[in-house]
Amino acid sequence: MKLQIAIPLLISVCFLGSMTNSYAETIKTIDGSFNENVVSILQKDNVAVVATDKQNIPLASVRSIEFNPRSKKVPQESPIIILTNGDRIRGQITGGSDESLKIRTVSLGRLEIELEKIRAVVLKHDMDFREVEKRLRQKTDKDLIYLRSNSQAGGVLEQIGKEEVAIEVDGAGQLKIKVAKIQMILMSLIEEPKKLGKGSHVRLKLLDGSSVHGVFKEDDKGTMVINNLLNPKLTVAHTDILEMLVLNGSFLYLSDMKPTKVVQKFPEGFQFYPDRFGWKKDRSVRGGILKLGGKSYEKGLGVHSYCSLTFKLGGQYKEFRSIIGLDDSVRFRGKPGMGFVRFRILVDGKPVKEHPEGLLMEKGESPKKIVINVAKAKTLTLVADYGPLLHILGRANWADAHLIRESKE
Repeated sequence: MKLQIAIPLLISVCFLGSMTNSYAETIKTIDGSFNENVVSILQKDNVAVVATDKQNIPLASVRSIEFNPRSKKVPQESPIIILTNGDRIRGQITGGSDESLKIRTVSLGRLEIELEKIRAVVLKHDMDFREVEKRLRQKTDKDLIYLRSNSQAGGVLEQIGKEEVAIEVDGAGQLKIKVAKIQMILMSLIEEPKKLGKGSHVRLKLLDGSSVHGVFKEDDKGTMVINNLLNPKLTVAHTDILEMLVLNGSFLYLSDMKPTKVVQKFPEGFQFYPDRFGWKKDRSVRGGILKLGGKSYEKGLGVHSYCSLTFKLGGQYKEFRSIIGLDDSVRFRGKPGMGFVRFRILVDGKPVKEHPEGLLMEKGESPKKIVINVAKAKTLTLVADYGPLLHILGRANWADAHLIRESKE
């Protein structure tokens, strides 16, 4: 495939038909990336097409469109509301009732969110998100309030207000706690959110730090409309969109799939702790951002040797691609010579011909890009195997790991 290299040009753009400002845009497709003026996104019969001033590109072949909008000063100390579908809304709490929470955001305006659609509220702005995500993985039948004093209260949340939070605690009645004393509120999950319907699924990363996803509906008069958990016609101004990612196009991130088989262990005589060393999606095994060679990756798999993850392909894909290496956190730990991982890739249980012996990589080594033929394959297995020093500092990243679908033509 021909790779088109992105050239940083500053160009005047009329984005999506009605923009009045100048923007530079990078369009990333499954075959590379380039800069072009986006004129509009058209939709016909549930098929969306990106129209630029040079060509028409099926939205299904687009990975993302990055924008260079005007800068905005965003309040970084705003609470973060995490919805049950994983969306994150950053905004100031303005009030609430026993049924909803009211917030004011920079990019989405004023919102009233039903409490049953909220998974968590992070009130401590500098809280370590590794701890947040650890708590989100908890299964609890109670609402939990984590205090800044490192204590917690559990019960039935009754109201989140601008100044206070009310919770009914078994045996203690109603407690009212000042918002300023709270780190985070974790809500019990009543039911899983419904899956998105037919159409192009997109995620919008917004200038205020919010991230929302849904089914693309229309693009008109300087706004984009998606069918989202909050609103079947959630409207976002073009000037507030930092990046649009396509979620169900011709490629699929492995971190958005569930492995059918997982094997994790340490060598005999060493105890493996799943909470500390278990594989993670879109995070390094330590819970931080995936980093290789100084570059951060939003999507991928973070694992520790030994870890084997098997995914069902069902003959639907033609290529697997990833950037592999030891997470940058390994560079600054351990003695010189410590930190090895052998990356092995199996297709239908057999080593791939591209790398039959696997790829042995060590601490500080430049990351490698791999492209593997998986045409007609039923399964793909990614193995982070032991190196010369067994599992020591074996923090491996399968960064930007994704599959390319077989063409339906």
